[in-house]
Amino acid sequence: MTSKIARLSVAVVMFALAMVAQGCSSNADQRNMSQIAALDGEYFLMEVLPDGKLLVAGEESDTSDAERSGLYVLDNQQLDPLALPKDAACVTGTHYSRPGLLPDGRLGLVKFCVDSLSEPLADRGDHTLVAFDLSQHTVMPVMDGFLYPGLQQSFTWNQDMSRGVMAVGTLDSTLYWLSPDGPEPMQVVVGEGEEKWSLAEALKQTTCTRGCESSPPPVGIASTPSWPPNGTTIAFTASTTAMALQGLSRVNAIYSVYLMDEIEQKPRAVLNGLSQPRLLRWSPNGQQLLLDACIGLLRRCGLWTFNPQDGSLKQIGSRERYQGAGWLSESKIALAYCEEGVDNSCNQTLLYEYDLDE
Repeated sequence: MTSKIARLSVAVVMFALAMVAQGCSSNADQRNMSQIAALDGEYFLMEVLPDGKLLVAGEESDTSDAERSGLYVLDNQQLDPLALPKDAACVTGTHYSRPGLLPDGRLGLVKFCVDSLSEPLADRGDHTLVAFDLSQHTVMPVMDGFLYPGLQQSFTWNQDMSRGVMAVGTLDSTLYWLSPDGPEPMQVVVGEGEEKWSLAEALKQTTCTRGCESSPPPVGIASTPSWPPNGTTIAFTASTTAMALQGLSRVNAIYSVYLMDEIEQKPRAVLNGLSQPRLLRWSPNGQQLLLDACIGLLRRCGLWTFNPQDGSLKQIGSRERYQGAGWLSESKIALAYCEEGVDNSCNQTLLYEYDLDE
């Protein structure tokens, strides 16, 4: 127990020094932002599509009605509903979730039938990963077999889609490999010395529903994987301090941004002192990362750009009323924010373009 406390104390000190060590800039300059659209109601920015249009999710995004997915394409201030086809094999309905852009321009989605919800979603083993062609309006499987059971999070693929990475779980989130042949554990060790853990062991614990070990080895948390376009360096966030935490206390875990070469598979921390990371995405040229997290002793929460080459860190937006972000180009980012009404509800969603060069 003493060693665990000592490790946490060191982590807190590193957390406090992170702002100085990483050369963090001040708050975002609002002059860099120009409004793209204003939408009545609450929407979340999910993806920037290949043609520059924005994919947003509305209140119906969790519906089991496949004809009304809750996803919309924003085109010149016009919202066009995205109708996803029903699977004939699904008796009651087809559920689509976790939209993410694939390297070939199609929209990746997690799909399962809603014939029976007698088991919790985290225990179901019938989730598949499919690709929706936005021009042909067809759905095709991305890989054979089912995803590992658990609450599926974000996914990312390399350019030729021969290999990908999926995040699964919440406070016990971890990563596993994807391939056209199906999923497989990542035999990757994160951390050093006593503060290291296996992603494969974490997957075993996260996906176990019956007959689980009573005293499994401690593991950390890993999430938000991102594969750069035309690159082999996978980025993700992970916490070694979570090894000493249990249950809801893992919410307070301190994270780092890790980079890992696809071949060498040896993660190295490049940015420390993070908490509550929610988003991590490579820029189109693979030079910068877009990061949503809290950073530093004062827990400055917001949207940041981070350059792993020189360690520069810049805040471009606040997390308050934040509704999503994505890369428009190498120097421009789309941001969504909620405009609250008198009853604190989201009366309007405002979308902006942030220019990094101005």
